[in-house]
Amino acid sequence: DELMVGTPPCVDVSISYADEFTAQVYIANTTDIAGFQFDLSAVSDGDFELMDAFGGLAELASFEVSSNASGTVVGFSLTGATIPPSDGILIELDYDMMGAYAILNLDNVIFSDSNGEAIPMGVGGEVVIGELPPVPEAPTGLTATLSNMVDVELCWPWTDYAEFHTVYRDGQAIGNTQEICFNDNGLDYDTSYIYWITASNVMGESEASDTAEVTTE
Repeated sequence: DELMVGTPPCVDVSISYADEFTAQVYIANTTDIAGFQFDLSAVSDGDFELMDAFGGLAELASFEVSSNASGTVVGFSLTGATIPPSDGILIELDYDMMGAYAILNLDNVIFSDSNGEAIPMGVGGEVVIGELPPVPEAPTGLTATLSNMVDVELCWPWTDYAEFHTVYRDGQAIGNTQEICFNDNGLDYDTSYIYWITASNVMGESEASDTAEVTTE
């Protein structure tokens, strides 16, 4: 598209396409781009690893592009070349996604001009791959066992769709765990405590379980 004289320098960047294997990062820029950097962040129920970054306008401009498994992508020219005002795919990303879903975002985004100055920009929203889970149901089967007069062990069956459980004592959260037991030690003597747990995932926190009451000796 032909740019109007006086168009302010800016870059709009977003994830324009994503599936279980690859994503495309799209830009619309009104000024020359001499370098860029961003992090592809992923919230997932399994491992997520960036494998490669390649192609697109960065390759056409002969940019040197590097990436790492944690999601950082850097592109620049060793010869002073730039990406001219454009509207297209900046770069393609290949990744290894091991979970049932991933929520992708572009974070810590920087575009710079030939003078090394940051270019004003806008960043698109998150992209969801796969099927997000439902909020877990309230956990069941909570038990509380007293030992050593002032130590409590809480156990329960794992809750479907949970990524972690939160333990509450007398209405206050005292810890998150990815195990099915939790130890609450060194309590006050001759004191009653009421416990319950919830289950959480990326979609939210469940209702509370039934309570379990313990009185120390």
